[in-house]
Amino acid sequence: MPDLIRLYIDSVLVGLLLAIGFVLLLVLLDVAQIGRLVLTAEDGLLAAGIMVLFFGGLFAAVQFALRVVAAGSRRE
Repeated sequence: MPDLIRLYIDSVLVGLLLAIGFVLLLVLLDVAQIGRLVLTAEDGLLAAGIMVLFFGGLFAAVQFALRVVAAGSRRE
């Protein structure tokens, strides 16, 4: 598998793990009543899943960008 694709897959997995942890913290700490809404609303788990998906995309993109920039600065 090419190195760049492997780097992207690793970044996506790390981003999803970070997103799961972040959403769990939001729910457990009940930031802005998100925990109450997720746990009591009828579609609360759907909302939590969408938050994980969107935060995962964001964190994966940031993770990938940081690793690409770091790899580029090491080669020079």
